[in-house]
Amino acid sequence: MKAISFFALLLALALSLASAAQDLTSEEKLQLTQERIAALMEGLSLADRERLLNHLEKSRRLSGQKRFIDAIAELWEAQKIVPDHPDVLNHMGACYVNVRDFESAKEYFQLALELYPSYWSTEFNLAEIYYVQGDYSQARERFTTFLERYPKIDSGTRDFIYFKLFLCHLMLEEPEKAEPLLRPYSVDEETPFFYYSQMAWAYYHENEELSEEWRNSATRIFSKEQFTFYDDALAEIGWLFAL
Repeated sequence: MKAISFFALLLALALSLASAAQDLTSEEKLQLTQERIAALMEGLSLADRERLLNHLEKSRRLSGQKRFIDAIAELWEAQKIVPDHPDVLNHMGACYVNVRDFESAKEYFQLALELYPSYWSTEFNLAEIYYVQGDYSQARERFTTFLERYPKIDSGTRDFIYFKLFLCHLMLEEPEKAEPLLRPYSVDEETPFFYYSQMAWAYYHENEELSEEWRNSATRIFSKEQFTFYDDALAEIGWLFAL
């Protein structure tokens, strides 16, 4: 099923620090995040750093094999070394999403965001939880806020989030809000967005044959690494399985 594809954030400081961060500018949030990460790593011996990286690498490999419980076990070992490392928290949250323990996932993501406010991946992951749970109204609001807050994010991530927002509108029976997100074809298309948005639009209007044609075109043009995330987004709402 769904594998949350973004990672990075932390656990365990004080909520007072989090509330203070809410009024900071983007530059101040970034500086605060960098300072906290530097402080975490400064006191570690070389051996502990190597052990930490080893546990993180194992957890990512196990996640790639869909062995999420084993991945969580590796992250617990990493937490013994650095309880509040950003990669540990965000990856732990992603693993809990995949085993459908959404409340635990939210706790990890929310604390990570409170402590490290400049990590956009955690904001995305929180929006993803609502999407996976079928709360498309809340997901729509969070994806919209995310795009407004990070206008300079890379095109691959931006287009994928626009696609999720597009699907949220369709699932909420808001085609009039989804349609403006469709865009004309460009020979310089760098992401599957154009093809998958056309696919979803056709499927929403009960034209499954055309929908499948759009997907087939996308899978011929783009690599599996590029279109798998889009397939996952459709699988979560039950559309891909219907084709």
